[in-house]
Amino acid sequence: MTLTDESSAHTQHHTVIVSIDGNPVTTPTKTTPRALLLAAGLDPATRRLARVDGRQHEKLEDLDQAITVHEDEAFITVRVGPTPVS
Repeated sequence: MTLTDESSAHTQHHTVIVSIDGNPVTTPTKTTPRALLLAAGLDPATRRLARVDGRQHEKLEDLDQAITVHEDEAFITVRVGPTPVS
């Protein structure tokens, strides 16, 4: 195994803790919005993620797009679909 192979293998298994709606979620650094929602116990059929950067929110519309996340990064969720009526 070369140094590049070892570095690549280490990156594939590296995990971080991010915040989703204020709750800590452990995830690999290479993931997808769908995997993050599932790791947070949320339904990807009814929720979408947005990455929080200061006052800006980056909507992550494509649930299967590969993304890289970092330690202590924050996300919020947005409900999609019809709003339940009581």
